[in-house]
Amino acid sequence: MGQNGLEGVDMALQHAPTLILMDVSMPEMDGLAAVQTLRQYPEMAEVPILALTALSRPEEQEDVYRAGYNAIVDKSSDRTVLLETIQAWLNI
Repeated sequence: MGQNGLEGVDMALQHAPTLILMDVSMPEMDGLAAVQTLRQYPEMAEVPILALTALSRPEEQEDVYRAGYNAIVDKSSDRTVLLETIQAWLNI
């Protein structure tokens, strides 16, 4: 598990995940920049990236989608919501 956006990008490129769960607010490189960086790699173009965040304002959520995230899961949501969202994106 990475501690910041730079580590998240490095880990994703090294491990080729089938899904990425990434916070938006992180040190060194925020999640928006990290996702934009990942989307530049062909092997990351189709990987679902879910934002785990507390951002709730519509303009903040628009920024999340514009950066390349596929879905938003509120940090305060029940874990069931998180699991259901992950399962839906993995088609399981």
